[in-house]
Amino acid sequence: MRATRILFVHNEPTRFVCIDRDLLAERYAVTERHERSLLGLRPLQLLRAVGTHDLVFAWFASWHSLVPVLAAQLLGRPSVVVVGGYDTANVPTAGYGSQRGGVRKLVSRTVLRAATRLLANSEAAVREAVENAGAAPGRISMVYHGVEPVAAGQRDGRERVVLTVGNVWRENLLRKGLMPFVQAAARLPDVRFIHIGRWCDDSIEDLRRASTPNVEFLGFLPDSELQEWVSSRVCVCPGESP
Repeated sequence: MRATRILFVHNEPTRFVCIDRDLLAERYAVTERHERSLLGLRPLQLLRAVGTHDLVFAWFASWHSLVPVLAAQLLGRPSVVVVGGYDTANVPTAGYGSQRGGVRKLVSRTVLRAATRLLANSEAAVREAVENAGAAPGRISMVYHGVEPVAAGQRDGRERVVLTVGNVWRENLLRKGLMPFVQAAARLPDVRFIHIGRWCDDSIEDLRRASTPNVEFLGFLPDSELQEWVSSRVCVCPGESP
């Protein structure tokens, strides 16, 4: 019997995306499509790929999922899109969210309407998709992110550290609480405050200028080192995996 073939589409191999890919690959034949940029998109190639698969699974309703989801609808293939982030947000004060208007809003809403099923990882994400982006409530399901359990012994002897993880770019200083994070360090001068994540623009210099000596910026770390930090410290201000 032939294994179900899934076309797995994303625009960034973040940890939660890779976890989904690997879990699906345990039971199905998964073909990964990492669409790195709009300029590199190959619509005809994507159309052919959809035609040779049984289902399209995409992370986020954006430019990279538009063609495969519309192609799946055209060819009578089911599609699943994970939503709840930039694609369904509308936060003008932070300059964040596709639902503020323009082409991004049109693209995300087209994907939401065309997908067979939508997934969100929290009740808040479900509400945002429905209220901000017009997602049909009957086609959206909530599935929490999986979290690796921490063994009892790992909780002992934790270092007195405040840790946050998230990529640094100007938009994230407010949206991900990075500026409040470094400002809070001034109130606890005897505690180490550590940030892990890529420095994507020069806004890292804004954070450095606002920081006291007890703040450290470690930059990007591979998964193995990141997990070691997370398992032995208390994390705050959760952001995306760097």
